[in-house]
Amino acid sequence: MNYLTLLFTLSCCVYAHAEVTPKSNDEDVSEATISSTESLVDALPIGGWSISGLTGLNLCLPSSPANCNNTYPGVNAGLSTEYRWHYIGVNLNLDWGNFTPSGTGSENTTNTFGHLGIGLRAYHPYRSDKHFYIGSSLGMGEAEVSDHNSDSAVQWSSWWSDLRLDLGALWFQKEQWSIESTLSMIIHNGGTRCIIFQGAGPCQALKDLDSKQQSMARILMLRFGARWTL
Repeated sequence: MNYLTLLFTLSCCVYAHAEVTPKSNDEDVSEATISSTESLVDALPIGGWSISGLTGLNLCLPSSPANCNNTYPGVNAGLSTEYRWHYIGVNLNLDWGNFTPSGTGSENTTNTFGHLGIGLRAYHPYRSDKHFYIGSSLGMGEAEVSDHNSDSAVQWSSWWSDLRLDLGALWFQKEQWSIESTLSMIIHNGGTRCIIFQGAGPCQALKDLDSKQQSMARILMLRFGARWTL
């Protein structure tokens, strides 16, 4: 009986070990997979130089008494380069866009704008593969409404006071690529306005104009694109 009891006990131990061992292996594989995924995410290039290309729609926002009558949405394109230190980035950006005029004679009218500025961004790593940011950019700006039939135009330009505000997000993809989306607003401040007729016309600093003529409509840009981190 003692031999039978010992044999039965050994059989139970072998069976119990066979049941426990696969579970331990599964846990090891799961932990290894999680560790590998975390290592891959940690290896994503977050800091350093990057280049972004964006495009999207423009909306005209009234700034009383400046209104957006007879101004439909247009398209824009932007390029930027940035150096980022994880939470903070310094960037240089270039934007161009237009609006779609409406009403009588609109087929001969164009409405364009541009922005070239240097700015700062603050990043919030919401997840390892998804970051949000806010930022601002100050620099050169221009806006022009031209009537090609009469060869006339109203032009505005500034060397330093064109302000752009940004709210954006990054979704990190494979290797150095990220999907980027931004909501930006351009605010024209100061500068000089010119009334052009047949290539010539008077120009005045915005501050010297009547208060009703100093207001300029704002530009809201909704854009999507890609970022490549070097």
